[in-house]
Amino acid sequence: MSDVTVVPVKTRREQKLFLEFPWKHYQGDPNWIPPLRMTQKELVGFAAHPFYQRNLAQAFLAVRQGQVCGRIAAILNRAHNERYQERRGFFGFFESVDDQQVADALLDAVRIWLAEQGIYRLRGPTNPSMNYEVGLLIDGFDTPPMFMMTYNPPYYQKLLENYGLRKAQDLYAFWGHRDMLPTIRARLAPIAEKVVQHLGIKLRALERKRFKEDVRAFMSIYNRSLTNTWGFVPLSEAEVKHVARGLQFLIVPQLAVGAELNGQLIGAAFGMPDYNPRIRQIDGRLFPFGFLRLLVGKRRIKRVRIISTNVLPEYQLQGVGLALMYALAPLADKWGLEEAEFSWVLESNALSYGSLKKGGAKITKTYRIYDLDEPPSGAPGAEGLRLRKLVFRRPAVAGSLRVVEVSNRTQQEQFLRLPWKVYADDPNWVPPLLAELRSFLDRRKHPFYQHGEATQFLALRDDTPVGRILASDDPLYNQYHGSNLGCFGMFECFDDQAAAHALLEAAADWLRRRGRNA
Repeated sequence: MSDVTVVPVKTRREQKLFLEFPWKHYQGDPNWIPPLRMTQKELVGFAAHPFYQRNLAQAFLAVRQGQVCGRIAAILNRAHNERYQERRGFFGFFESVDDQQVADALLDAVRIWLAEQGIYRLRGPTNPSMNYEVGLLIDGFDTPPMFMMTYNPPYYQKLLENYGLRKAQDLYAFWGHRDMLPTIRARLAPIAEKVVQHLGIKLRALERKRFKEDVRAFMSIYNRSLTNTWGFVPLSEAEVKHVARGLQFLIVPQLAVGAELNGQLIGAAFGMPDYNPRIRQIDGRLFPFGFLRLLVGKRRIKRVRIISTNVLPEYQLQGVGLALMYALAPLADKWGLEEAEFSWVLESNALSYGSLKKGGAKITKTYRIYDLDEPPSGAPGAEGLRLRKLVFRRPAVAGSLRVVEVSNRTQQEQFLRLPWKVYADDPNWVPPLLAELRSFLDRRKHPFYQHGEATQFLALRDDTPVGRILASDDPLYNQYHGSNLGCFGMFECFDDQAAAHALLEAAADWLRRRGRNA
């Protein structure tokens, strides 16, 4: 019997344990950079972030003898599945001690959660999508990562591949030194001049007076330019606004250049100072004064990450990207740049890969995205996973009992998803269609609410749901049958007699207040 327990993160205490685990896990590692705590909280879904306006995630903790020994998040990226017409789930925010049993249990938990959504194919790590931090570091462990790039111990590759995950794509980080700038400019100059002359484009630095407007325009180009990139899903409008708000403080106009045609941006490239040494100094805390230490005196930062060179699809094969890099080189020289990293570049992006190689840049780090399209050898399939009780062997729920009437979106989700917790280890349970449940509970759309009324109750022990019930009042039914009855349904409860009684009493009280016999 395994001594590893994997629990779904539900409470604030569990969220805190999830977020703080890396500090313990990487203690003493000189190359680890702590994440920005506030940003990490948003990206996992513990605080508001526009990615989760249409997508879902469930975080998990691995616990052994009362101590956290790993973490992971299961991610349902609906936008990806709609775009690629497939049913694929994702995992991210993976951390684990060097123990195959722990890693297997975490990945099993992800697959079970995704199987409950009818999804059996897996990809990751994405944190939480390809538009954010992505990939597992598999080569280049001798130096810290650049800003917004991932880092992990070397043994993670073994843990994932032993489970059965296989390479889907590699991503590369290219390195360059300021000594290479004259050579790069000399190689690119004739090409850039021809492109500018042939297309009639104007290369210009992003301007301070309209910097916010330019950043927003760049985000629009980013969304449109990567249409044919492997795995890419455009940012939603809300995500564009959210990312642009953050970038306007992080990007420096002196390291950004745009290609303009007839007054409209058709491409842009920008470098981001490597804030990671400062993030380490503030230990990932932006407040109360961390943001000042992070952002003041940016010119003193001499390492830069060239995050993106994006060109609208109709101009991508006409050399505009090379012209942008040519225009960026003197800006980097003027800044006093010492080192630059071009990251990340997909192995399938032959154009960018080849251009950087020709320019003399060297690959210093390799990251990998994994897929699991078939059950790993020796591991159970999707049906067998449901029988692995060790994964959800959760301690009995304790704490003070209260019953609340569902009144917000969080409670609505808890009400809908409670059966998955109640029946987690039951091989005979068939999950209902969430879409149908949501449809019935939608007061604005379901025809029942044109003549009837209903409400939902949750039983909570501290902050953990342990039961639910729906009370309904249908005047049309009572008129037709000459009765005065109220009804209850959607009842689910753990083996908790007090919770069951409290739920039934809450439903009865609601019906009595409406004048019904309960």
